[in-house]
Amino acid sequence: MPAKSSSPEIPLPRSWPSRVKSAVLHAISLGQFTLAYTRGWAAIREARKHPWVLSTTRHVSQGGVSLLDERWDAGSRVLSGKSSVAVGDPRVLTVHLPDGFRLQGLRVDAETGECANQKETATMETVPSATKTVEWKMTFLQ
Repeated sequence: MPAKSSSPEIPLPRSWPSRVKSAVLHAISLGQFTLAYTRGWAAIREARKHPWVLSTTRHVSQGGVSLLDERWDAGSRVLSGKSSVAVGDPRVLTVHLPDGFRLQGLRVDAETGECANQKETATMETVPSATKTVEWKMTFLQ
């Protein structure tokens, strides 16, 4: 009896022909192999209908280590979180902007920061004055 795969199921539309499903799964496998073989990194995160963190520049895991908390408050349209930072190490946090959202402002715990809107992303850049955990809040217009 063949061993059952412990790989996660990838939900593909049932209406897709099997050859299309097979091609998509092969492309994903090739991408995973390429990243592992070249020791490259990519972050894959679930898309959401509100702004959410795509990545940070603090670590090769793009937030996997330094992003300690992330929360969305739909009522106030605030994305907030906690991140670990290192003194003097410039950090950029990149957020995905779904259609209709624009970054209005930010507040970073006892730090100065700059923010910018692009077409589909917004960025927050800080240069920490100490190695610590900082709390941040980004306010959005919709």
